[in-house]
Amino acid sequence: MSRASELDETLNAFLQSKSVDRAASPRTLEAYRADLEQLFSHLETDEPIALNAISSATLDLFVSERLQGLKPSSRARKISAIRQFFRFCVIEERLETNPSEFLDTPKRDARLPKFLNESETRRLLQALERGIPYEHDDTRDALQKRDRAIIFLLYATGMRASEILDIQLGDIDYALSLIQVRGKGGKERLVPCADLARNELEDYQKNGREKLIGAKSDPRRVPFFVNHRGEKLTRQALWQLVKRLALEADLSDQFSPHWLRHTFATHLLEKGMNLRTLQLLLGHADLSTTQIYTEVSREHLKESLRKYHPRGDNKGKT
Repeated sequence: MSRASELDETLNAFLQSKSVDRAASPRTLEAYRADLEQLFSHLETDEPIALNAISSATLDLFVSERLQGLKPSSRARKISAIRQFFRFCVIEERLETNPSEFLDTPKRDARLPKFLNESETRRLLQALERGIPYEHDDTRDALQKRDRAIIFLLYATGMRASEILDIQLGDIDYALSLIQVRGKGGKERLVPCADLARNELEDYQKNGREKLIGAKSDPRRVPFFVNHRGEKLTRQALWQLVKRLALEADLSDQFSPHWLRHTFATHLLEKGMNLRTLQLLLGHADLSTTQIYTEVSREHLKESLRKYHPRGDNKGKT
């Protein structure tokens, strides 16, 4: 086996492991491949290099020469891919030492999640009430019912957009107001659904979805949320409808479906929900991921104090 093919085969084995053991998405696997192939290309500028010949100094040189100037988040992602690859090599490929062990991961810029305040949420729901003016009369009402069900579900459950798009008819238990959700890594959880969102789901199913699907399709074999042709609603189409509603509501042009997940979490935390419960609702594997919303709440409180306290902006100090 040539040294070049050794690296290629090891990379393929690593990606296979991520796909099978970690249920990594195709998009994540492509990112791993691109980042590691960049490293391999750098290592083999003169001649192929053996896996066991890659040293800590070699990796340090790659980071200093090829990753400088990148955003901290991009550098952190690439270094993370390298570290995961070599950990895999030590465990599965019997590599004696891990050359990536002491690579420093740059700190990412601390960016707080974007969310809607109560006034912005009302504007969004008002725009939703008016509905997007779809051009086809025969499907407009059905599509608007679908949009209402999606937005209320995003805001009332904190589900990810991808989780909503994967819902099947059999996942919804109207009697118990529960939805079976398939989250990241194929993990499943039961998500409670508030009455208002459940009612919108029922209205869409009975008075919108059947019209979009038509009599020719088995409703149990088609994803719950469909487009005007009765086919699964795509991620791109969901983003487009959310962007159109945001425009109607005069919200930020950066608004995305994930803002509603952040809005759900922030509003619940502000109303007193404990972090452990919120962690379960959001499907976070690690409590530290959920804790970012405590910082959002603190920033919101400080901003409210600056806005409403008569001396909150520090003007007029004597």
